[in-house]
Amino acid sequence: MVTLIKNQIFKHLSRFTKNLSPDRINLSTLKGEGELTNLELDENVLTDLLELPSWLRLTSAWCNRVCFRIQWTHIKTVPIVLRLDEVQVVIETCPDLRSMSANQGLSSMSSGRYSFIHKVIDGMTITVNAVLVTFKSPAFVASVQVSRIVAESKTPTWKRHDLRMTRVKDTVRGEILLFKEVEWQTVRIEAKSTENPTLTPLRLLTNQARCRITIKKRLSDCFVLGSRLVLILEDLLWVLTDSQLRAALYFVESLSDLVQKATDISRKRKAARKIEMLPEYQAWISQQARQQNTKKSAISKVFSQCDVIETSFHFLSEQIDLHLCDDEGDGRSSHPHLKDGGAFQIRLHHFKVDFYPYHLSLSDRKHWPSYEEDIHAQWLEQTLSTFTANFMEAMDSGANTHTRLSRAEPHDDFRLPGARGSTSSDPQSPNGQNAVKDYVVSHLAKLMSSCVVLRLEDVTLYKVSTTTRKQAPKEFISTRRKKRRNNKSGDKELYKLPDEMSLIHAEFTYFYYPDDIPFPLPPPQFYVYCNPVQIHFDMLTVLWLQSFGLYLLRTLSALTENAAANTNNKDIFNIDVRIEAIMPRIILAESASHEGVNSSRMQRDRPQYLQLQSSKATITNIRSRTVGSRADLATCLNDLQQGELFFNSGFPTKEGDRAAVVERLLRHVNASDNLRRSADLSELTLSELSEGLSRELFWVDAKDIWFVQLDPAWAEFTGMKSSPNKPVPLMDALPITLWLCMTENKNIHAVAHIPSLVSVQLNHYQFLFISRLLDEVSEMTTFLQMDSKKITGEDSGVICVGAALPQVEVTFVMPAHSHAKESFDLDSVIPDSSSLADIPNIPITPPKNPYEIKETDSAVIHGDVFFEETSLVADAPTAEPLPVESHSFKMSNFSTFSKGLASGFSTLITSFDSTKTGDDGLDNMSVRSDGSSDSERYVVVNLEQQNRTDILNAMFVIPAASRAPRPIIDEASEVVEDPDDLSQHSEMSILRRSDPDDQDMPACVQIVSVTTLKLSRVEAIYQSQGFKSALRVQCSGISSDECGSIPWDEFQSKFSSRTRAWCDERELGRRCSIKARLERAPDTEPEPDMFNKTNVDSVIRQLFTENLGAEISNVNLSMSLVSVSGLADLLNDEIMPKPVPMEILMENVQLHLSEDRSAVSQLASANNMPINVCISKLKVSRTASGAFFIEPSENSGSSTSPTSTQFEVEVARKKASEMTRENEELRRRLLAAERLHAEEKMKLSSKIDELQGERMALEVSLRKMQLTQAATQSSNQSATPASAKASQQTPLRR
Repeated sequence: MVTLIKNQIFKHLSRFTKNLSPDRINLSTLKGEGELTNLELDENVLTDLLELPSWLRLTSAWCNRVCFRIQWTHIKTVPIVLRLDEVQVVIETCPDLRSMSANQGLSSMSSGRYSFIHKVIDGMTITVNAVLVTFKSPAFVASVQVSRIVAESKTPTWKRHDLRMTRVKDTVRGEILLFKEVEWQTVRIEAKSTENPTLTPLRLLTNQARCRITIKKRLSDCFVLGSRLVLILEDLLWVLTDSQLRAALYFVESLSDLVQKATDISRKRKAARKIEMLPEYQAWISQQARQQNTKKSAISKVFSQCDVIETSFHFLSEQIDLHLCDDEGDGRSSHPHLKDGGAFQIRLHHFKVDFYPYHLSLSDRKHWPSYEEDIHAQWLEQTLSTFTANFMEAMDSGANTHTRLSRAEPHDDFRLPGARGSTSSDPQSPNGQNAVKDYVVSHLAKLMSSCVVLRLEDVTLYKVSTTTRKQAPKEFISTRRKKRRNNKSGDKELYKLPDEMSLIHAEFTYFYYPDDIPFPLPPPQFYVYCNPVQIHFDMLTVLWLQSFGLYLLRTLSALTENAAANTNNKDIFNIDVRIEAIMPRIILAESASHEGVNSSRMQRDRPQYLQLQSSKATITNIRSRTVGSRADLATCLNDLQQGELFFNSGFPTKEGDRAAVVERLLRHVNASDNLRRSADLSELTLSELSEGLSRELFWVDAKDIWFVQLDPAWAEFTGMKSSPNKPVPLMDALPITLWLCMTENKNIHAVAHIPSLVSVQLNHYQFLFISRLLDEVSEMTTFLQMDSKKITGEDSGVICVGAALPQVEVTFVMPAHSHAKESFDLDSVIPDSSSLADIPNIPITPPKNPYEIKETDSAVIHGDVFFEETSLVADAPTAEPLPVESHSFKMSNFSTFSKGLASGFSTLITSFDSTKTGDDGLDNMSVRSDGSSDSERYVVVNLEQQNRTDILNAMFVIPAASRAPRPIIDEASEVVEDPDDLSQHSEMSILRRSDPDDQDMPACVQIVSVTTLKLSRVEAIYQSQGFKSALRVQCSGISSDECGSIPWDEFQSKFSSRTRAWCDERELGRRCSIKARLERAPDTEPEPDMFNKTNVDSVIRQLFTENLGAEISNVNLSMSLVSVSGLADLLNDEIMPKPVPMEILMENVQLHLSEDRSAVSQLASANNMPINVCISKLKVSRTASGAFFIEPSENSGSSTSPTSTQFEVEVARKKASEMTRENEELRRRLLAAERLHAEEKMKLSSKIDELQGERMALEVSLRKMQLTQAATQSSNQSATPASAKASQQTPLRR
């Protein structure tokens, strides 16, 4: 008996070992125990069994001790336990690729039908104390140590049970499912170079991990049909220096050639195997479709819930903490705060990667675990539909403009060699056409894809830590709130998004055919969908990341050169990219390290943050009909062409300036930059088609033109201590599109298209915030250029960005000119059309508003407000519409009505913001939506969880008992001063306090004065190269609008509606011309020795010199002196600026300055005459010392100056236009008054008629009463004598 069992063991193990004999097996039959020592494994057999790549070979494998235990009486329910003490494996790279056998892997080791012995082997439990794998290559040596490995069978829900519950067999399908779990305690990886000893060794230590495998076998021959492998890694902490990263990339470079060659061969071999499996796969799909209508047994239902439809590989880690550090050397930034190095921390939460190598492109993805066919599947479906339509169109089209098919290079004619001698049937015949189409359709049905899906539930990138930053790390990119105890994502909670929604969902899809034939393929697809994320701008972090990345690129320049030399085909970069982000926002905080700024925290109205936000941001290189089409680019270029700046060589353009619109963009509009011409397949025979097709046949469009869309985008200030829970807008919402391309020498050119009004408001403290922010940006760009030149040794390329704005309105908010009361009569405030539209019976047509209420099919989350069936699509904070009551109007209370109407609109606009609560200014933001097609991402649905989904998700769940509890760490928040102790003398705080002399003014009224500059057709080009930059601006119209006193809420209401009510009305009459050029360059080349930790700001301000040049002509502007004085105070900086040299040429400039200072000064005269200034030609210059020089223009004698008559004509024309506007307004008011008077007259006449009727009724009643009274009196008189006579006849009785 013992000998028989030993022979059976020897029979199965002899295939894997070298020195095994029956005598070396120690066996106890009754106990069911055995032991083997010093077991040497056969490396050739294991190489095939493990399916190692062809560039690897296993040279030795050894085990010191093997023990096994078999419970004979419970062999069906209790697994065989196999214990290995220590295993050592040595793997080497092959100088030449080894030959791969046709049959290898686990399937080749099994033969015959699935039987009892296979159940016993599949249910075996294996434990290994330690495994040491040594990897040797010519460039480096690596070792992998794995300790305490346990491989055992589990149930479909991954729990321990008896063996009968660890497999699911369906005899109808003829398949069986096995569930195995491999768990290990630690893994230690170490790699060091053998060629370059200066490279730092690479080390990685991981904690407990597990691998869950679901295997599907065929019962007839034990063939493995598919598997699902899930690698679950618990918390991972990895500290890496830049030298270790360079070493890792060096190791990868040493293996790149072998891996590339092996991948090409392996793809062909596995593709040939897949073509054999494909008919069975299709038959299986048909079988499943038929079985859906039939009644399934209980085991079939369980099998369907756990089935592995296609092979897939998955990786999941609950949390990864990656710390990047820079070593001392040239790779560090030149900034004084970064000279001592820094550390950058990345924290990834619930990081998941899915890989599906063999997916049929035409099939759905419903069987993918934890995958929802949402916007990503829609994008992919659109790509496949476009590809198929283009293929069919090329086969059906016979236009002469198309060229014949060939394998020629791009832009060459497609001609087939030897096509004239073809013996195939006539392609024009019906049989020939059907054969070609059947051939194409059959191959398109076999199109397969290899897809990688990356999902990230949460991510936090912390700001770089330096020796000067002593506080706890703060977020650089995050989605979490300041409150850490609840551990909730900030924007997810703010927008009420589902908790299971991933923050980032990325997919990369590569297409191929199973038989690897040269048949046309769709280009690879890379899609990224990002949910709300916050980016906290930090200058030091940006500088550190650039230096860290450039140092890696410089070290691996040889790797880039080798990759470019080995890849001569440009089609490798032909990848369709589409990135879409929902509600991203960039938060810019004012730095507290500016010299001379010590009182910023003492100013209650000074903002702490500037938020740049967009409802949806899209980045793509695809030209589709829905987004980023060539028609959109043509519209943008046509808008730029209507101006003078982009295609003009005169001032403000100088010789040597870069053009924003380059030839590359012009060629892309008409598709003349395509990689190849469209092929004509309509006249090809089957043999010509099969010989002339290529994979890149329909990769026609160039992919180096990028389209960026922000729809819409806006900016707002937060963090004011005087208004902590309400943001103040800086720029109203507007759509922005940007087109980018990169030319030679790494030059970047971009053009922006903004078809809407640019509405901006600014006060004094916001101006100071922006000024300090621009100083910080200037500091950052200086050190970015210094670090780039120091690390790479090359000058940076040119960046040129151009934009054309139809109209810009900048409103300057200042203190009120006088302590005016909140009274709005018809003479002081001109009502707009929005207020008059509510007056009954006045035919006023409001401007077309594209932001209107749209009905949706489900409830939508919009900010912190939940709308059940409708969502308000607007670009400003909104609220529930208020009920409007009807009123009876009189001329005496019309001003009261307009006052209440303005207050009502103000309440409507501000009610949404008043409902928000938050911890700081960052969470109190406005939510704006453009009603995009992707708004269904916010739809809250209640989906019924299916059993299959629960079972598949259980594969990714870590048991709570096996997870170590994480310590709760409370992060200290920043200490701020008490707002009550701050100064109360800031600008807006004074406005928020009422005048004690005005008893009728409510205490909460905020009165301000505003001055608006309206600029028509603004064109701007910014270019930067090295340390030099230039800004060119041109404007074709300017006007001003003033309001001496207006409530703050009413102004914000009108500001938010200004963009929506705007329509593009180009001026056709006389236009002014304002041209300006601002240059900025350093006096000397910046050097790192110039800076220390305390003088960075002052050195940069003194190092750079700005030069302003301007030409102003045909300007006619009217303003009040109070507004001019207020603008001077508003633009007064808190830091003494360096004098800016300038030269301004003025021609035919007319200024009308009205004297209204009597409202604020009691010493001014009661009757102040306006000041009219007429400048024919004048030159104003300023030197670097700050001295101004005013002199006549150089060419003043050669041209005629405008006469006084012309000036009077201009003044008269302006007065006439003002009177016309006033008359029109008076007509509107008169019309309103007449209608009100008519209504009152009708009401009075009806009232008179009613009173007359009542009078007649009263008169009739009065007559009746009089007659009744007379009758009563007469009856009384007749009754009196009779009673007297009766009394006389009656005797008296005592």
